[in-house]
Amino acid sequence: MQKKKGKSYRINQIKKGEKTIEVKFVNNEFPKADLQFTIIEGGKPPDKKTGKPAVKGKPRRWHLRDGETYTLPMHVVEHINSLVVEESEYEVDEHTGQGRTIRTYKRNRFTCIPVNMGDFTRPESTGSAKPPPEDES
Repeated sequence: MQKKKGKSYRINQIKKGEKTIEVKFVNNEFPKADLQFTIIEGGKPPDKKTGKPAVKGKPRRWHLRDGETYTLPMHVVEHINSLVVEESEYEVDEHTGQGRTIRTYKRNRFTCIPVNMGDFTRPESTGSAKPPPEDES
């Protein structure tokens, strides 16, 4: 059996200097199922003014297991938490027998629950976390 040719990817690799957060990953849609996805980072769309073509970004692969704790970059957590599915509730009219939507709501497919705020609790990460200057009175 031949190996497939192509790039090998490092999975769940954090880049130096990225803001991270420790989270527990929960798969709400299919409990106990893993989630594997790729995010293309650093790409640029074509510039219509100068005529420069689009620049392809570099792929970063992620593999998360339901119920496990991970330290993830904040942009990955925001992406996972933004994945929603619209669901509707219906009601049937007694007189006509026709169904109608009575309510539509959004449900998260996956959830990243913060366990440890990581970079966001260190004083150097935000200006507001610095202690106030002391009075010299």
